[in-house]
Amino acid sequence: PTRVVLSRVPYTQLLDLRRSGGSRAPFRRWHHTVADFVICSEDSTPLVVVEVDARAVRGGAPSDAMQERATLVRAGGLLYVRLPAEPAPSEEQIRAIVKASLSARTHRVPG
Repeated sequence: PTRVVLSRVPYTQLLDLRRSGGSRAPFRRWHHTVADFVICSEDSTPLVVVEVDARAVRGGAPSDAMQERATLVRAGGLLYVRLPAEPAPSEEQIRAIVKASLSARTHRVPG
């Protein structure tokens, strides 16, 4: 199936960052934060958020901010994939990662 790939998508467009107790703090915090790539279905429904992380190059753990984004993305029902910045994965590697992620999503048993 064909997928739509978007780049530099604001998290505020992907996630429901409603005001909590009338506060705009959650929205302001994520207002300028963008996902590197978003893979969507043919009808442009977001499926997978892909982050390119320089820390992954050195085998380091993701930053606290990246972990928080991953948690929010997953809570929003999307898949989250973290790729190393260098060496840049090949197109085939990216396709395989996305295919595996989407396959895992469709084969999950509802809890």
